Amino acid sequence: MKKRGQTPISALFPALRVAAISVFIAAWFLSHSWRGLYIYFSPDDIMNLYGAFRVPVGRLLLENVFPFTTGYRPLGTAFYRIFFTLFDLNPIPFRIGVYILMMVNVALLYRIARKLSGSIEIGVLSALLYSFHPGLTDLYLNGGTVYDVLCACFYFATLDYYISIRERQMSLRGRQWVVFCALTVAALNSKETAATLPVLLLVYELVYHRAPPRVLSAVWVAGIISVGTIVARLREGSPLIHNADYALHLGVRQFFRSNASFLGTLFLLPDHTLGIASVAALCLLLFSIAFASRSKCLQFCAFLVLLAPLPVNFINPRGLYAVYIAVGGWAIYLSALCVNLRDWLYCRLWNRPALSPSALEPERVFSFLFALVLLSAAYSTAPPIPWSDYGRAHSDLYHFHADILRVQPSIAPGSKTLFLNDPFPPGEWWTEMVYGLTYRDPSLQVDRVKKMPTQPPEAEYQYVFDYKDGQIVRIKPAS
Repeated sequence: MKKRGQTPISALFPALRVAAISVFIAAWFLSHSWRGLYIYFSPDDIMNLYGAFRVPVGRLLLENVFPFTTGYRPLGTAFYRIFFTLFDLNPIPFRIGVYILMMVNVALLYRIARKLSGSIEIGVLSALLYSFHPGLTDLYLNGGTVYDVLCACFYFATLDYYISIRERQMSLRGRQWVVFCALTVAALNSKETAATLPVLLLVYELVYHRAPPRVLSAVWVAGIISVGTIVARLREGSPLIHNADYALHLGVRQFFRSNASFLGTLFLLPDHTLGIASVAALCLLLFSIAFASRSKCLQFCAFLVLLAPLPVNFINPRGLYAVYIAVGGWAIYLSALCVNLRDWLYCRLWNRPALSPSALEPERVFSFLFALVLLSAAYSTAPPIPWSDYGRAHSDLYHFHADILRVQPSIAPGSKTLFLNDPFPPGEWWTEMVYGLTYRDPSLQVDRVKKMPTQPPEAEYQYVFDYKDGQIVRIKPAS
């Protein structure tokens, strides 16, 4: 006999099912990418850590609250600053933090896919597709892509929050405005690719609600925040403004070429397989299927995969990681397309009754297992990820950091240091950056003979080091 207040076992089945699926997808993700937890900091990481370490805390807080500044991706900078403050140059906690964010992104994509499609199955398949992709190697090997991971997290969180309110036919009120604006600012403070967020919110309104302009206040507010932030980031004094990697190359040909590169990596095709004509045909097919099927989910995702990459379509080529948000759109689109096609065949061709929306039907289990088999087969054709090349054993940055601490465990604050030789090329700044991070002192002056016209007198420096036979040697003070 069931006691009062006791939950029947049958009522726990949905929660247990969700938990089991979540654990399975997390295991799938980690089984393919766990070695990325043990990589060392990349050169991008050291540069970002050094920049974050030198930003005053007050300024960093201001830039994260008030986005209309020239600050360089303030939320990512805060992420680096927090982990460096807590864990020094230990990369494992930092990598764990990035991996947690990636799994949060998978959960958010599941929620969005489920709300857009009204199907748990499409949500689960979308999460599976998004959880791991061999083309997203940079996410697993380079911590510098944390900006993309953070941006996707708050981009999807904003979409999820907004859809949750609007699907109840409500508009934002009171505290909801604070949460919405905070999420929007966080996305933009993570990376500039979040600038497409207001456009996607507008697309959602037009596809799902046919909303008149008077109820689009949230879209306009997000647009004002985005435009203001991007204008500020492009002002003189911004690190982006004179960076050749972010120089614009406007043109239709550039648009299709960049998308050809992204799509080739997404579908694991050999280099240069897709051309301008094939990308144009694929885009046309994408929208034709979406509107011919009258599927709102497919229509929204068609716009998502086309619009989300726009901020990186017109700059120098990037890897698939740069369109991490659009990859989520592709995951939902392909999942919805496959499920809708199966259900259409099931009812129209085989004259079977429609599957129950909430039941764990054998057909759904088979579809999930079939997706696993297809993904495993496809991923087996991708080049192996060179995990070992990115570990400590192969990192000159790690060896330099460890050597410096070995020969000089501590130094006087604000001191001057001379390197007669070091392991890095003259045009790089890794010596100065790693040295400053090792001793947590931004006031240190570091000179390198290989960057100077003549060698200065050693008497001018409190510390002098040399690099011989692959090791740092302390010259002054004498051992």
